[in-house]
Amino acid sequence: MVDKLKITILVENTTYINGLLAEHGLSYYIEIDGKRYLFDTGQTGIVTKNAQKLGAELKSLDGIILSHGHYDHTGGLKSVLGTIKNNSGKRIDIYAHPDIFINRYSYHPGKPLRTISFPFSRESLEELGANFVLSRTRVSVDGINITGEIPRITDFERVPDSFFKDRDLTVHDNLDDDLSIFIETKKGIVVLLGCCHSGIVNTLSYISSITGNKTIYWVIGGTHLMDSSRNTVEKTVSELTRFNLRYISPLHCTGTMAKNIFINSFKNEFYDLSTGSSISI
Repeated sequence: MVDKLKITILVENTTYINGLLAEHGLSYYIEIDGKRYLFDTGQTGIVTKNAQKLGAELKSLDGIILSHGHYDHTGGLKSVLGTIKNNSGKRIDIYAHPDIFINRYSYHPGKPLRTISFPFSRESLEELGANFVLSRTRVSVDGINITGEIPRITDFERVPDSFFKDRDLTVHDNLDDDLSIFIETKKGIVVLLGCCHSGIVNTLSYISSITGNKTIYWVIGGTHLMDSSRNTVEKTVSELTRFNLRYISPLHCTGTMAKNIFINSFKNEFYDLSTGSSISI
């Protein structure tokens, strides 16, 4: 159980702070009992610009965690590694699932095929000092618990049919590499989500099962409900009430309709966050 935890959002779709940049992406700077970690890196190099303005010391990172292999969570990695290499030259551990490097595509009828893969080769990142620690199962490091693959048990949380592993659109991508992290504090468990393609209910159910159903204090991050039906969002919210969350902060890929439902459903628990926001526990 950690004593001190501070989480700063370096990249998110929105910001209300002058001098910071926002983009469709997500990145968290985690300060935990004297250690510093990055969870995801956003879509571009703005993560390093925002980090500098917010006083986040990327050059002193103890590790980087990647939630999955989509460009909007991994695209800033070269910029981060460049910052570390130029300032300290040290190698840095990057924790992720083995599937992060596979080819990935998104297709919606009537629209062009989009490449949404991790934008860099493993070799090019290793040349910059990356040491990849890849695992399909749970990993713990310095008080941060990385879930590994999330069991898919609900019947309403499913990966959209628009994701594929090939240009011919023959192999559906179930995003098995989607993972989240959780940290046990004295106030309860803090959960950070990337895009949560596994489903937020599936994710919290799994975390509850492996922690012995301890109190989940705060859930922050993407919920990938932006293209979901109202019925799916309402079912999700209904299921979330059983976790007795103290705070919930949906971000990034949640979508306007879903976010409004969260606001109306979790009136006392909803806490709005964006690029530049930070919380301390």
